[in-house]
Amino acid sequence: MKFSWGWALVGNRDANLPKAAKGQPCQFGFKNVCNRNPETSVLAHYSPLGHGITGARPPDESAGVACYDCHNFIDFRDLSRERRLLRDDMVRSGEFACVVLDGILLTHLMWIRLGIWKRKTG
Repeated sequence: MKFSWGWALVGNRDANLPKAAKGQPCQFGFKNVCNRNPETSVLAHYSPLGHGITGARPPDESAGVACYDCHNFIDFRDLSRERRLLRDDMVRSGEFACVVLDGILLTHLMWIRLGIWKRKTG
């Protein structure tokens, strides 16, 4: 997949990205959620409401490096009552989407800086 600004990915899945997420700091950092442990980091895909198919992952362009706890928070998995209420409040206020988009953008910038995503010339 090639974007108008010249960055290229192989299809919408890059096998290197999940590997590249391992050991990286969480780029989401949800307050009162993030465990800040890079050893638990994985590639977390985000699908805005109405833009995903159950059981199918969104493209890697909508993914970011998340610790175990932030990944569960994004996916609404294994949440305590307190965290469910926190997530609901964040969704209602718009803060959830802002944190997710920031995390995805920070991940993209990290991949560019580390040379995982390279600019194609020509």
